[in-house]
Amino acid sequence: MEKVSFEVIPRSTRIYLDYLSRRSNLIRYYAGDWTSLEEQRALAARLCEGTHDRQRLFEVLREQNRALGADAAALSNIDRLRDPRTVAVVTGQQAGLFSGPLYTLIKALGAVRWASRMTELGIPAIPVFWSEVEDHDIEEVAHCGLPDRDGVWREIDYRPVEWVEGRPVGRVILDEAAGYAVDQLVEALPDSEYVRGLAPRLRAAYTSGARWGDAFGRLMLQLTSGTGLVWIDPSESEIKGMLGPLYSRVLAEPGHIARALMKRSAQLLQAGYHNQFHVTPEMVPLFLIDEGRRRTLMQINGAIRPKVGDQVWAPADLSELARTSPQTFSPSGALRPVAQDTLLPTLMYVGGPSEIAYFAQLQPMYELLGVTQPMLAPRPSVTIVEPKYARTLEKYGIGVRDLFAGPDEILREIARRSVGQELTQAFASTEAVVTERMAAIQEQLGAADPTLVDAARNALEKMQYQISNLKTKFLNAQARRDATAEQQIRRACTVLAPERRLQERRVNGLYFYARYGPTFLPWLRDAIDLDTVDHQVLTYDG
Repeated sequence: MEKVSFEVIPRSTRIYLDYLSRRSNLIRYYAGDWTSLEEQRALAARLCEGTHDRQRLFEVLREQNRALGADAAALSNIDRLRDPRTVAVVTGQQAGLFSGPLYTLIKALGAVRWASRMTELGIPAIPVFWSEVEDHDIEEVAHCGLPDRDGVWREIDYRPVEWVEGRPVGRVILDEAAGYAVDQLVEALPDSEYVRGLAPRLRAAYTSGARWGDAFGRLMLQLTSGTGLVWIDPSESEIKGMLGPLYSRVLAEPGHIARALMKRSAQLLQAGYHNQFHVTPEMVPLFLIDEGRRRTLMQINGAIRPKVGDQVWAPADLSELARTSPQTFSPSGALRPVAQDTLLPTLMYVGGPSEIAYFAQLQPMYELLGVTQPMLAPRPSVTIVEPKYARTLEKYGIGVRDLFAGPDEILREIARRSVGQELTQAFASTEAVVTERMAAIQEQLGAADPTLVDAARNALEKMQYQISNLKTKFLNAQARRDATAEQQIRRACTVLAPERRLQERRVNGLYFYARYGPTFLPWLRDAIDLDTVDHQVLTYDG
């Protein structure tokens, strides 16, 4: 297995890199060292003494998971949750179209693996997937991308015609166009026996009249069947009912929370890190649900009001409303983790780079609201290399890390190697001679007429540019001469690093399922290395 440090992967933030290296000046902003068994056991002991309503949670989760077609392994894990010794390893993601990018499945499998490891170490744990269906930004989830049968990148988009801005995505009702989106996906996927078996299940999940969140959950539970992954939809009224006391505490003193978050955000900035979300004195980490839409709340001059509208509430009145009618509210992205860990005895959250940055800001809110913050394990990060692309990389002597330069640069590098040392040295020696001779001319001109020095300098820059331009044109011509190399490199980049980004962030997970069938995800689950913080390059040989 090849490993690639995140130091060389584009868009890696300092806070993420420092977290992976467990730098002490950063880890203090979190619940502890996720690699320490001693700290894991101590946290598990505290959670077992907590006040989680396990019986009520069991009943709600059992009903939700049965409705979505969960298998016996998931239902058995839900039953285990009633045992006060059992903790949860949680992950979550927005409800991406057709399961979204590959990393959604990787996060789910990461939670499965961590729960299994904790159980083996004597800490009974179950994996839970928190479906972030209350998010209302449909633009983030209404598309998926994958290489089609010809190796060409394909984007599939679907937005219900009657979608209303501000409505939680999970509650969006699918229309007949969902079937057309399924047809587009099936058409792009390989014409294999696996696709022929997958297509009816996709159509059954993404059927007109179904809710977006239910379609996402049904598909994900099918894909992860046998792993014991438990599903939770936090938008259901029964779940909201259990969160009423938390919402009430938030609304009773929202200014206290905003000030604490602003202080932490300033500390992170002073330490050289970025803030994942912006905090203002007016911040209220709850939305008001009004006619099915999420409305932003603000606190101004001791009162709470919607960002748009004329209503005004005293904090005490809105706090009471949250206690008696919690379905009226929806947590913001900042409060969502706290709500999650209010419900669940969460030992560990498996999160990506953005979530790791989020949690650094959130610690004060956990403390103020009296909620135990979980440890945060970096989600596994994986690129899947199929055999034919492994052969391409080997043939041209390149690795996955080279793909982030893009196909054009890779082809130029291959051309540089193919032209041999003689021509390379010719360009280099020519540039060196021109630079040396012009330097001598510039020196003599400076002695004779200083006003001509700048003209000589400009002339040298133009000659250097022309030599460099000629070399680039030659290398591009050489790259274009080998049509086979160009096709192979471009296809490899499309599958392994589309748009010069990590495969897992762009390629839909069903691309691999369609090519290799139901054995692919169990292989991926077992191939993931929990003990590395590097990006893992896994070669799948079927």
